Amino acid sequence: MFRMRKIWVILTFSVLALLVGATISSFAFKYEGIHWYDADLPVTWEMNQNGTADCTDEFQAVQSAYQTWENVVGSYFTETYLGTTSRTGPAYDYHNVASWGHTEDSIATCYYWYYPSTGRLVEFDIVFEDDYTWSSTGEAGKMDVQNLAIHEFGHTLNLKDLYGSGDTEKTMYGYASPGETKKRTLHQDDIDGIRHIYPAPVAPVLEVDPSSLDFGELGKGSSQTMTFRAYNAGGGTLSGTISDNRDWISVSPTSFEGNDNTISVTVSTEGLAESHTPYTGTVTVTSNGGTRTVEVSAIVIPTGAVPYPNPFSLSRHTKLTLWGTSVPGGKIQIYNLAGELIRTLHEQYGASKVLWDGRNEKGEKVATGIYIYPGGKIAVVE
Repeated sequence: MFRMRKIWVILTFSVLALLVGATISSFAFKYEGIHWYDADLPVTWEMNQNGTADCTDEFQAVQSAYQTWENVVGSYFTETYLGTTSRTGPAYDYHNVASWGHTEDSIATCYYWYYPSTGRLVEFDIVFEDDYTWSSTGEAGKMDVQNLAIHEFGHTLNLKDLYGSGDTEKTMYGYASPGETKKRTLHQDDIDGIRHIYPAPVAPVLEVDPSSLDFGELGKGSSQTMTFRAYNAGGGTLSGTISDNRDWISVSPTSFEGNDNTISVTVSTEGLAESHTPYTGTVTVTSNGGTRTVEVSAIVIPTGAVPYPNPFSLSRHTKLTLWGTSVPGGKIQIYNLAGELIRTLHEQYGASKVLWDGRNEKGEKVATGIYIYPGGKIAVVE
């Protein structure tokens, strides 16, 4: 429902008709490729100072209508209201103006001008038909200002009228009726339309994988390196820095720029004491796509094999534990001071600990005294 005539730019106008009923095939949204260039944003516009005598607050209602389009998340379209003017439309005069007057046999008409060679929008004027009675509060029997204005401003984005039976709840549905206010709220298809024409750049989104590094058991005075990925799950280019919160953790690199980065984390146990409970720390990745943390843990075990409790009491303790780097998968032989083999302990599962129950190979409790094993001594007491 539009006509066009050629001047040095093209004038097109879209009208909103009174609802009398029509059925045409339905589209999610309709767009013909004409749009504001980025250099022309925000679109500046004015309202004729006379407004309409039918109601109050029509100026705010019209402003709210355009603001609704600007508020769509995921679109970079922007507009700026400059205030009132004595100008009226339609006129190609380098001013975008909304006013009340007489239109092309419709409730309201949006006139817009563009360059046919590039599709660049350069100006619009919106005229609300003064022959209708207007309201800013959705009164029955009257045309609601905001309801109509938001539809007409949709045309300034180059969203076209829709007339399908599935389009009736959309802001860009081409018919309206007195008392109607449903166009004030954008339908998802209207939102998809402005996002399609003016898509906001997708920002970087930082993700890390894995989110934790368990170094397991490390010998005293050793070091080990593991890696994780810091990658971009969004758009653009990810950049950031990496830091840690423990002296025994180091990271490389400490900064990055790229969408898939391998970060090395090294744990050094040189300054750490042996501990049955894990040491924990955090690596933090701070970027333009957010902040993520990687939890780091390690247990420091003794070099060789260390017994505890030592002394070992035959009456108070049930097991003695030999713990250390030489235990996993190993064989530990226990001798008395005479050099006689008392017991051989086997660790078959890769664990850093093996248990002794204070008995010899025959299953008899050993006598009190000092026993030796490769790397140390065990005192056995009653």
